[in-house]
Amino acid sequence: MSDLINTENFIFNLNLNILIVDEHKNIIFLNKFLEDTIKIKSSKLINKNYEIILKQSSNTHTNPILNSMRNQKPCHLYNYILKDINKKNIIVDITSVPISKRKSLLFIIPHNYITKHIEDKCTDSLSKFGLIGESGCMNEVSYLIKTVSATDATVLILGETGTGKEIVANTVHKLSKRANEIYKVINCATISENLLENELFGHEKGSYTGATESYKGLFEIASEGTIFLDEIGEISPNFQAKLLRILETGEFNRIGSVETKKTKARIIAASNKDLKLMVEKNMFRKDLFYRLNLFPIKLPPLKNRLQDIPLLIRHFINDFNEKYNKEKTGISDVALTLLFSYDFPGNIRELRNIIEHSYIKSNLIKIEDYDFPDYLLEEMNIKKKT
Repeated sequence: MSDLINTENFIFNLNLNILIVDEHKNIIFLNKFLEDTIKIKSSKLINKNYEIILKQSSNTHTNPILNSMRNQKPCHLYNYILKDINKKNIIVDITSVPISKRKSLLFIIPHNYITKHIEDKCTDSLSKFGLIGESGCMNEVSYLIKTVSATDATVLILGETGTGKEIVANTVHKLSKRANEIYKVINCATISENLLENELFGHEKGSYTGATESYKGLFEIASEGTIFLDEIGEISPNFQAKLLRILETGEFNRIGSVETKKTKARIIAASNKDLKLMVEKNMFRKDLFYRLNLFPIKLPPLKNRLQDIPLLIRHFINDFNEKYNKEKTGISDVALTLLFSYDFPGNIRELRNIIEHSYIKSNLIKIEDYDFPDYLLEEMNIKKKT
């Protein structure tokens, strides 16, 4: 966690109240958002007992935060009291996530903060394309998208599965001068090399069995448009050489033809693999990598942009209200607080699936924690509703 704070610095800038405490109940870190909430500088609180600003609302002989640390299990605590500089009480809920047996990370959520925060938030101009977020890393992604969209440069989008690479590619196209031209998506991982070549380059009549007519490929059809090659790391060395020629010269041949054709199609590529590592292992051509890597956009995993979760959920619920013809108002603060302690290995795609499942399952106007999918209930030790 210290590497996370010092290197990525994203926790310090999250628009959530974050506190890290140790086994002796001492404060070892609090972020700027919490400083602003209680109007007390971290320098005045570091190494002080956290109970000077955070207390249980009822007297008990147990300390759930310390128990969470010792047991190495997250816990979700309700109706704690957070005190600001004027000793004013703020009722909060807490999710305690153990970092080690000696440290715990606390997400501190004031009652009704989440609902008000979402409703009052202004959406970025790219939200209409499905790009939702206000975190620093997503602001950088938005800047890169807007910058490169004004050009015809090749773009390489990198990121884990489910981070929204196809949404970014579509946004780059929609913001470009090619917005009214053809936009085609090819998933290189789900199509054979022969079919991929046929789809992109086309073929001449009689070039192979079954080729009864000439066929135009996408590089001809979409010559003024954009072609998005998803999972580019899956293409074979043979096809890598052919794609390199396109990027270097704009030239290609239909299958079975010696006639050279030209294309002006813009290529956007994406991969969830480390292409640079693949180059080092001789699994991907170095020259092709550098051609594709002209303007890289790297998408962060969802666990590195926690403050975007409320906005993403609001966006999803709006979509589901329209899809299912219902009017749910959102998600409860308790349910949302629980999501902050989850790693989301499937990233935004997984979050959307969780919310859709919960939306369908819920009988109330707000999604509750017990509406989550079973695997998440088990992961978080949440009791099912009986």
